[in-house]
Amino acid sequence: MKSLMWVVPDFTYKDQAEELVENFYRENGLAVNLRFLGEGTTYAGLRIPQKSFPGPVNVLDLTGGKYLPDFTPAPGSVWIDIYAREEKERRIRARGLKAR
Repeated sequence: MKSLMWVVPDFTYKDQAEELVENFYRENGLAVNLRFLGEGTTYAGLRIPQKSFPGPVNVLDLTGGKYLPDFTPAPGSVWIDIYAREEKERRIRARGLKAR
């Protein structure tokens, strides 16, 4: 793993997220790019420029929603949807990614 980005719903969880990121760094030696969604923004409204991650990535999606952020990862990427919603699976496949 070369980099790690975590997107947190809002600043309500700022202290807990920052503590978790600090502990993660101490235990694993990997710095986390921590991002918070703005007030009133949903994950579906999140924009991640493709140039931010030019190679394959692993996405661990814990949102539970059916919509995806505006982000199409490079070929070879894996999108893991913890809640396994059929609507989201169709959207993931539409972006050329494998889904189960």
